[in-house]
Amino acid sequence: MKFLKTILVSVYVILIILLILTNLNRCGSKRIEENIQEQELPTKQRDSQPVDTAKIIKQAEKTGKSGNLKVTLMWNFPGDIDLHAKQPNGKEIFYDKNVDRTTGGFLDVDNKEGGSGAAENIYWENPPKGRYDISLVYYQPAEKSKIAGAGTCMVVVFQQGQKPQTFEVAMSNVKEQKHVTTIEIN
Repeated sequence: MKFLKTILVSVYVILIILLILTNLNRCGSKRIEENIQEQELPTKQRDSQPVDTAKIIKQAEKTGKSGNLKVTLMWNFPGDIDLHAKQPNGKEIFYDKNVDRTTGGFLDVDNKEGGSGAAENIYWENPPKGRYDISLVYYQPAEKSKIAGAGTCMVVVFQQGQKPQTFEVAMSNVKEQKHVTTIEIN
């Protein structure tokens, strides 16, 4: 009888241990699921980390051609973000009008997919004096995948004789337009 009692107590203890381990495992699985969900948050919500501007500037320097004025857009989420530059002559350089022979302005990098390393670049070897209005347009979802992501775009302006300027612009909706900066060439 004592032997049977010992076995029952042992089984009871084993059942309690299994119940505790099962609950711990569920908590661990829940934590793993929370971590996975956190990793899958839209870029816009993950971008709360400080931006390494030196790294951004180096990437922008390597993108496209350069001149006395260069404006580079970079983003890392799916979607077709377009860089626009309205020039002193009133003409705009963008994907549909990528060259202005009168000002020497060229859009030489035009990304239609977005994602890691996406960039666009407009440059002028010798930009005419006047005002340049820089803006972004969320044109459409990624051309091939049809995914429209959201996140932060980085715009870097290189102007001869000045330190590069960086601008962070959040983009989240197709057809959204945002003014980035105005550049004055004297």
